[in-house]
Amino acid sequence: VVLLLNACASGTGEQATQAIKAQQDAVTLKSLEHRTVTVVPSEVQTDRPDEIKKRYEAFLKDAEQGPLRAQAMKRLADLQMKDEETYSANQEEIAVSPAKPGSAPASPKSPRIDPARPTRLSKPADAVKLYEELLKSYPTDPNREDILYQLAGAYEQKGEMEKTLVTLEQLVQAFPISKYLAEAYFRRGEILFSLRKYAHAAEEYKKAIVFGNKNIFYEKSMSKYGWCLYQQDRYDNALLVFFDLLDLKLPSEQLYRAYADQEPSFNRGDREIIDDTFRVVSLALFYGKKDDAQPHFPSDRRDRVYAAFVYQHLGDLYLERERFTDAANIYDLFVSRYPNHLQAPYFHLKIIKAYQEHQFTKELLIASKEDFVRRYHVSAEFWLHNVNPVAMGRIRPHLETILEELARHYHALAQKSKLPAAYMKAIPWYQLYVKSFKDSIKAPQLNFLMAEALFEANLFKEAAAEYENTAYQYLPHKQAVEAGYAAILSYDKLEAASGGDNQKDYWNRRGIDSAIRFSDRFPQDRRVPGVLTKVAQSLYKIKERDKAVHIAKRILTLNPPVADTFQRHAWQIVAHAAFDQENFKDAESGYLQVLRLTAKENPEYKENQDQLAASIYKQGEVLRSQKDERGALLHFHRAMQTVPTSVIAITAQYDVGVSYLVLGDFAQAAHVLASFRQKYPQHPLSAQITDKIITAYMKSKQFDRAATEFAYLAKIKPDSNDRRAALMKAAELYGEAKQGQKVMEIYLEYVAAFPRPVEDAMEIMQKLALIYQHQGQQASLFRWWQELVKADANAGGERTDRTRFLAAYASLNLVQPSLESYQQVQLNHPLKQSVKKKKDKMQEVLKAYTKAADYNIAEVTTASTYKIAQLYSDFGRSLLKSQRPKKLSKDELEQYDILLEEQAFPFEEKAIKIHETNVKRTHDGLYDTWIKRSFAALSQLVPGRYAKTERSENMIDVLR
Repeated sequence: VVLLLNACASGTGEQATQAIKAQQDAVTLKSLEHRTVTVVPSEVQTDRPDEIKKRYEAFLKDAEQGPLRAQAMKRLADLQMKDEETYSANQEEIAVSPAKPGSAPASPKSPRIDPARPTRLSKPADAVKLYEELLKSYPTDPNREDILYQLAGAYEQKGEMEKTLVTLEQLVQAFPISKYLAEAYFRRGEILFSLRKYAHAAEEYKKAIVFGNKNIFYEKSMSKYGWCLYQQDRYDNALLVFFDLLDLKLPSEQLYRAYADQEPSFNRGDREIIDDTFRVVSLALFYGKKDDAQPHFPSDRRDRVYAAFVYQHLGDLYLERERFTDAANIYDLFVSRYPNHLQAPYFHLKIIKAYQEHQFTKELLIASKEDFVRRYHVSAEFWLHNVNPVAMGRIRPHLETILEELARHYHALAQKSKLPAAYMKAIPWYQLYVKSFKDSIKAPQLNFLMAEALFEANLFKEAAAEYENTAYQYLPHKQAVEAGYAAILSYDKLEAASGGDNQKDYWNRRGIDSAIRFSDRFPQDRRVPGVLTKVAQSLYKIKERDKAVHIAKRILTLNPPVADTFQRHAWQIVAHAAFDQENFKDAESGYLQVLRLTAKENPEYKENQDQLAASIYKQGEVLRSQKDERGALLHFHRAMQTVPTSVIAITAQYDVGVSYLVLGDFAQAAHVLASFRQKYPQHPLSAQITDKIITAYMKSKQFDRAATEFAYLAKIKPDSNDRRAALMKAAELYGEAKQGQKVMEIYLEYVAAFPRPVEDAMEIMQKLALIYQHQGQQASLFRWWQELVKADANAGGERTDRTRFLAAYASLNLVQPSLESYQQVQLNHPLKQSVKKKKDKMQEVLKAYTKAADYNIAEVTTASTYKIAQLYSDFGRSLLKSQRPKKLSKDELEQYDILLEEQAFPFEEKAIKIHETNVKRTHDGLYDTWIKRSFAALSQLVPGRYAKTERSENMIDVLR
């Protein structure tokens, strides 16, 4: 007794027993995994579970048969059971595969985990033996109900499912009103389900369901009961169970909406049950379908709030199985059964999507879209049953898209057939779109296409109205201008088709009004000049001259200026109107402009030329009648000039130019003579006129124009010497006129045309190089340096000191890219590779400098020598500054630096010798910038020998 009391560690044994019994009354098999025991605190400190078990075990060794021994056995078994649950939590769970696609998984055992226990456990003692002994030894024990319950849990924990079933059967037989009864049936059902004994499992779940929805196993039992029926292919019975479960979980519209809209407040566990139920309902309907008939829905369940989800899941399942026709039929079935359901449009959209994505016939897709529009357009009866702005807002984008697709589809078909009647099929869809979505961003475009269809259907009156609606009744859009112009074309069609003059006049004036409206609204459109020209011509034709002139002058003031053709028509109207009103001065101005804008081969050219001559001559006649002969002569003279078709007029123009030249009006002479040559390039006098033009330009100090003339002369002179001279003179004059680009163009032309004499060509190349150097164009600069080197190399017998000089300097300058490439190489680790790379680059530079020095041009040679010496110095310095290896000790670093100095020393010595070579050239009488720099370099490298100021100054004095 003392051992038992100590083992309880919580007051008297009776108190411990009562506390455990009270807790057991409230637990289930499932809840054992989180079971706690509430005990009354006392001053006695609680021992560890291992110690408690040892005391029970010690007590049982010597205890006699009786209530205390039974109680101790149960306590010890409970503790061992707890250990087994904790141990099992560390083992891998075994999953049971479903019996057919879509079937629910069997429920695995729920491990009982004690978070206070360590994760690595040794296998505990077997509680089953104690429970079995207890039942055998004490068949009338008052705790027998609890012991059977615990023993069933222990068997299940060990995976001995048959014994679990037997024990649970004993429990329900022995205690028909047991508090564990509902759970016992549910657990038996779970085990039988996992063993795929679906018929027996169904019976057990059914018994658990009898306990009602207040039982925590009720919903799970219903779900598993339905699954059992499903696994037995009893699909209709299964559907009834699952629909009952859905009725339980979604009993109201409010809860259904919360689930459907995925509101966060909706219970997650309930959502999972509902999702699974919808899934199995779709499976049951799928497999329950017979003879390819429509799936059987229980008639009394069709109008549930969740009906849409049932259809949706079933249709989606067909899609998953790639049975696209069946999926579309299911969606269509919902739409047919619930035409006014708020979800009907979305199911219709699913039908359309299925048709679009899975290669159904085009006709079927179009028919479905047409049906969608008829059912759900903004004025359809559907919205009388569903006054729901939110839903309307969601459907509108789809409706808009489908309406547009239908209109464009029929429009495209009509464009293929070109039949007016075919366009009539597209027009109603366009009309419905424009009416329904007049504020849409696409409304102007669709209105425009509707007008186009009307036009192609030869309904020009209706087309004109819709074109003008498109152009002027919307906010600015990209189709507006095209629509405005198309309205004008529609009025042209109406005028052309009119029978009488009055009707023609009516549509002509309507067209004029539309054209003016178009020009006012879209003044920058490229067609405005043409439109206004036609308006002006129409007004002149109907004798409304003032209005015609007003429109014509408007054409002439358009910005940007209009094309010559439109200007010509406008000036013609102005000139004709002025001549008609005997305003000859304005008529002359008008015809001058007309002729300026009229091609000579134009049939109207001669007519307008005669009109111009008549206008000028009429002015002369007026002055003659007024006895002003000089003024009249002036007008006659102008007539001769303005109408240069006669031989006299052409010769007179030449003589006028020569006269201006003789009189010293050089600018005027140059203008007249240049104009003569431009107008009559084939005239015999043009062959000798260029020299006179050049003289006029030179005298008037118009050097740029004179240069242009020399350039022109170079093109027409057959003799090469004359041509070379002309080009050089052109370059000289362009230079005086500060037109560097022209100078460069002349030089380029010269070099291309006259590569010989070589020296002359190289002088031009040198000038080009200097120009590009001044402009900073490195690529072109280097190209011409290369050309200089190449020209000298290929000069042969034409090679001179000058060509060598130019080539030497070019060769020296061409070293720069190789030098920059060398300088970019850094000496980093691994040093061996980077040193080799830098040495290779160095050799390239040395070779280039040596090549430049080989020209034996003194200053190039001294420069090359200095730069070679500097190159060696730079390489030595680069070695000393190279990257040091990491993790060197102080001594190692010092030794490394000494080695680098030894490697760098020969390069410094080489640099000194090369600089000294340069310095020694002073003995030959040479002393230039590069020798001076070598002296400066040696004063740094060998200060003891070269850094003596007085001696160096005396040497310079001697050299001087």
